[in-house]
Amino acid sequence: MACQTVSERGVSIVATVHGDTIFSVIDNPELNIIMGGIETVQLGDKEARLQANRARHHGRNDRDDTFTKVRRESRYPPFFHVVVELHTWQNWTVYMRVDHTFVHKVLSGKPVQASDRILNVNAPAGSRVRVVSRKVVPPHVADRL
Repeated sequence: MACQTVSERGVSIVATVHGDTIFSVIDNPELNIIMGGIETVQLGDKEARLQANRARHHGRNDRDDTFTKVRRESRYPPFFHVVVELHTWQNWTVYMRVDHTFVHKVLSGKPVQASDRILNVNAPAGSRVRVVSRKVVPPHVADRL
């Protein structure tokens, strides 16, 4: 909770969290507080049908009778606006603009923007880091409920 208080006051925070990926941190009940405190909520029939209709309208659901009354969402905005996954000392993935919308996309199984950074120490100065932007598809959400 101290992290939340500091973040709400506009102070920049640098911290390490031990998880394999940002997705594993979001799935971990003890760590996901830094990503907004993920909770399972139950929707009423009307809201669940409304969301199913929206999904069908946007081409994400082709069955008329399919809707879920349970979903995961964050309680508050994440404490960090940038997340860096260190894979090796020469390879890391950066997620920029980590906010409430980012977490919602992850929990919904939608792709999020990331950039891989690869360090080549033998390259000339100024071109040692290669940046590759890509969309990352989170693991299937239904498996997490």
